[in-house]
Amino acid sequence: MKWGLYIHVPFCRQKCFYCDFPSWAGKDNLMEDYAEAITAEFAQKRKAVTPPATVYIGGGTPTALPKDLLKRIIDGAAKYFFDGKIPTNPDFEFTCEVNPGTVDFDYLAMLKNCGVNRLSVGVQSLNDRLLKTIGRIHDAKTAKDCIRAARAAGFKNIGTDIIYALPTQTTDEFAADLSEIIALSPEHISVYGLTVEEGTKFFAERKKNNLPLPTEEETDAMYALMTEKLPAEGYNRYEISNFAKKNYQSRHNLGYWQWRPYMGAGCGAHSFWGGERFMNNASLEGYMLDIAHGKFFGARESKRSEKDAMAEFCFLALRTAAGVDKEKFAAEFSRDFDEVYGETTAKFIELGAMIETKRQVVLTELGMKYGNMIFAEFV
Repeated sequence: MKWGLYIHVPFCRQKCFYCDFPSWAGKDNLMEDYAEAITAEFAQKRKAVTPPATVYIGGGTPTALPKDLLKRIIDGAAKYFFDGKIPTNPDFEFTCEVNPGTVDFDYLAMLKNCGVNRLSVGVQSLNDRLLKTIGRIHDAKTAKDCIRAARAAGFKNIGTDIIYALPTQTTDEFAADLSEIIALSPEHISVYGLTVEEGTKFFAERKKNNLPLPTEEETDAMYALMTEKLPAEGYNRYEISNFAKKNYQSRHNLGYWQWRPYMGAGCGAHSFWGGERFMNNASLEGYMLDIAHGKFFGARESKRSEKDAMAEFCFLALRTAAGVDKEKFAAEFSRDFDEVYGETTAKFIELGAMIETKRQVVLTELGMKYGNMIFAEFV
């Protein structure tokens, strides 16, 4: 059975103004205890599983940890999930998220030597004014230097994240970001439209009418730039927000969209195991207390109905270029896809938002643009 291991590191130097993930600045005093807690969680969770096919360390900012503590976490994963040695075969993917403002060549070389073979670099923008606007701790030069240092450290699989529709951002500024990112030649580019989530600094600013976001027309123009420019430069769109050179899709993230099981370790981490979903305590101190009291497997989320499970299967698959595999749907739920969703798909096919073959249903470019509206129809 192929499954993915997600490891959450909830520390950061500064909380970005758009971020609603479980992460905190100013809790460095808990870092060492957290490394011990998450290693104890590894020891318990390893007992019932085969080694994972992918590993992903995210955050927060994993590289906000001192080198020795992140190495300790990686060594713990190696010990408990891989009998002491991270695999080196080309089919194994081990990703670590990196904030350019927290690493140098030595830090990146440590990651490479520990078995990490893919980086996800949180660039977000290459415009210094916008980086300050969104609360990033690095500037454009630091981001570019980070990618060059990663190459020097031996990384041949580098992904970058950028965001569009940022406060005060113009279409020309986003076009410049795309051009500069492409010039750095990462293997993978994730492009996300800004969403203003409750609990973030941006949410509070918007409530005060103090968040000057681009207009709908400007946002549409940025979206069009993304969907035209990246494929023209050799980055194939394999998921709504993700583009990659040939054979460089994120295997770990594809697992989420393809209904494969995954196990989460760390504060607030989610798991999908045995058809059920679990979530660890999203409080940093609460998570560490859970581990200290022997509670290693998080809370089971409320049982989903078959209808909810089928809808989730479909809208996750529809995020990808491969779409819904009807045979896989039938194998999973013992139901015929067309009997359950035939009317829904017929409506969107007529609108030009979907294409159907004997085995698959996929979103068109139009469908991907309005994906959330389509997913709501399945729910």
